[in-house]
This record gives sequence, C-alpha cells and structure tokens, in this order.
Amino acid sequence: MAKEAALDAYGMEHTFSAAEVTEAQFPGFKTRAIEKLQDLSDYLEVISNTEYERSMRKQMMEQALALFTTKDAIVEMDASPLDQARAHTIRRLLKGTLNHEYGLVKIGLSDIAFTDGFVRTADGNYRGVIDYTQSVARVIADEISVDETKGKRATVIVMKVEKDFGGTSEMVWEVLIEEIK
Repeated sequence: MAKEAALDAYGMEHTFSAAEVTEAQFPGFKTRAIEKLQDLSDYLEVISNTEYERSMRKQMMEQALALFTTKDAIVEMDASPLDQARAHTIRRLLKGTLNHEYGLVKIGLSDIAFTDGFVRTADGNYRGVIDYTQSVARVIADEISVDETKGKRATVIVMKVEKDFGGTSEMVWEVLIEEIK
C-alpha cells in the first residue's frame, strides 16, 4: 500500500498540470516529500564514500541538488566538523561532502512527520513543514564519531516546474525541499 502511494506521488508530480492542487492530492505529495528527505541522506552517504568513483559521486551530487528549490537553499546539517559552520547552501554542503571534508557520513532519519500540512501561499505555491529526528555518524581517519540525535525541520514546497516530456515542455507540480534547519 505504501509503495502504491509512493508510485502515485511520483507519477502525479511528473504528469499533473492543473492550475491548483486538490486536497486529495496532498497525501501523495507528502509521501514524496518524505522520500526526498530520505533520498538526500542516501545521496550524502554515497557522495562522502571515496570508494565510489568520483564521477558517480558527482552524479549523485546533481541528483541531490535537484531535490531543492535552489542550489543556494540553506541546509543545517550536523555532518559538519564542530569547528565549521553548520549552515551551508546545499551546493556548499555537497561540495564539501564530495571533497571528503566531513569524512564518511551516514545520516539516520526517524520520527518523520508533517507538522504543518500544505498551505497555499501568495506566490501560488503550497508550503508545508516536516519535523524529524536526525542522527549523524561520521568516520574520519578510521575514527567513528556519532553526533547526538537532533530535531530537524524541513520546509517543503509544491510548486510548478518545467519538465521535458519527449521534447515537449510542460509546467507540472513537483514537491521540492526549500530549507532544512
């Protein structure tokens, strides 16, 4: 059943081109938003792992960037060393991860829940908030450090984006991550 909902959400955001999102469609977008947070954690783990080819890790970096509304979205991740700022643009965080500045990173997510459902904003988009618990384990120079588990908040947006369907461009609704704090 959950798999069907995920497939519906995926299909919906890539084919849905109505002027507005209906209440019945929000559960699919919520499912997809949570999946995107989990995808980001998976991408960070692969990007940080130098056993994978750099070209593959760069591809994962591009896929991770595509989860966000902009490459300059602010992300506070506890994967950063304590002597560095924890808030970065997603582009800076991914480049640092690719360059192994944070070591091998494994991020666990739990207690994921929408605390604010999607609400239409003045710009015609729909904004929602997901709260979750994040734990981070890093391996640097064969030493494992586990940062304490912390509460996180992600703002997600359902917005119209341009997609190419076999040479034809169409504006469709897609859920993207705006920021993580």
